[in-house]
Amino acid sequence: MCITTPFTTGSPVWAGKLLPPARGLPLLAAQLMFAVQLRVREDTRKVYAERRFVGYNTIEGRPMAVVFCQPAPLQVHIISFRKANTREQTKFDAGAV
Repeated sequence: MCITTPFTTGSPVWAGKLLPPARGLPLLAAQLMFAVQLRVREDTRKVYAERRFVGYNTIEGRPMAVVFCQPAPLQVHIISFRKANTREQTKFDAGAV
C-alpha cells in the first residue's frame, strides 16, 4: 500500500514548530516517510477506535517506523514516529513488511 495523501499531525505547536517527542524525532520529519512508497501493514494487535497502520521506510538509509490513521480520506494523522527496532529492521531488510 502506498500512501499519497496530504500530511497533518495532531501534535502541539509551539513557536510555529512541532514539539519533538521524548526521543527527539520531530513529527514533521515523518513527511519523508510518505514521499516515496511506504510499506504498510494494519495494526491489529488491539481494538482501536480507528483503523491504525504501521508504515516502514528509510530516511537517510535508516529504517524508520510510523504509526498513523486516516481520519478522513485525504488526511493522515501521525500517532508515532520512531526508529525501527532490530526485529522490524530485519523484516524490512528481508522485504517481509
